[in-house]
Amino acid sequence: DVVTESLGGGLTEIRMSSGVLEALLALRTFLFGAVYENDVATAEFRKASDILTGLWEKIRERPTEFLDVRTVEQEGLDAATRDFVAGMTDRYAVRLFE
Repeated sequence: DVVTESLGGGLTEIRMSSGVLEALLALRTFLFGAVYENDVATAEFRKASDILTGLWEKIRERPTEFLDVRTVEQEGLDAATRDFVAGMTDRYAVRLFE
């Protein structure tokens, strides 16, 4: 719709039809209410952030328990920790945190 409408307007600006714009605005309203500003969802975001922060700190305090020494030597502690945490599944991260 955006491509078609923009081409139809001579490419002077990016456009969309009024129906698509209305649907987009309705979706945006829904997402803000249900996800971005929802108390339950934001509490989960805080929980996840706390878990990741806790893991980051603990791994950096005791890298030999969690990280490959060669990786730390070659890439540095921050990169090795980042890659280790990034490779975790949610379930593993929660279990390790606990």
